[in-house]
Amino acid sequence: VFEFFHEIMFCSRDVAGLLTSLSTYNNFIPTGSCLSQLVAFYAQYNMFEEIKALTDGLGLNMTCYVDDITISGDLANRETLYKVRGILRKRGLESNSGKECIYNIGCPKPVTGSIIVGEELRLPNHKHKALYEESKQIFAMPDSEEKIKLLEIAIGRAVAAKQSDPAIGRRVYALNQEKERLETVLG
Repeated sequence: VFEFFHEIMFCSRDVAGLLTSLSTYNNFIPTGSCLSQLVAFYAQYNMFEEIKALTDGLGLNMTCYVDDITISGDLANRETLYKVRGILRKRGLESNSGKECIYNIGCPKPVTGSIIVGEELRLPNHKHKALYEESKQIFAMPDSEEKIKLLEIAIGRAVAAKQSDPAIGRRVYALNQEKERLETVLG
């Protein structure tokens, strides 16, 4: 984190130290902090750039979400994975072997909370089910201010899920319609 502020953001050592102190807790990036995802990504920015240069050189696509890396293309194989692990080791890091997967062409591929099927991004079935169950419970509730609050939460989740799967748009629409109806009824 200090290196990010000092070497990438060009802060002086004292300012980088202060910013590091403000954005960490007990020398760790605090999970759930509004800063955590940004700091986690940028603290390893140079490493991600090195992996990107490797994958570009092999004609592969690399995408990254915070600290989840996906490499795709015809030459995405065990040898590429080995080279990426070397870059991680060089920085004192290691990959989570439980999350490392190599998929065959045409197979659905889970990537950071979504599923890639062919050229489309979709939501996993368990997330569809969770959204459905949440909506079903809310629709079954009696009309109340609490129901409006729960609808707002459900709408937020559904809008986020819609980014991965446009089919969720119907659920967003239904939840919004119910919220508008309730606001009219409850005044």
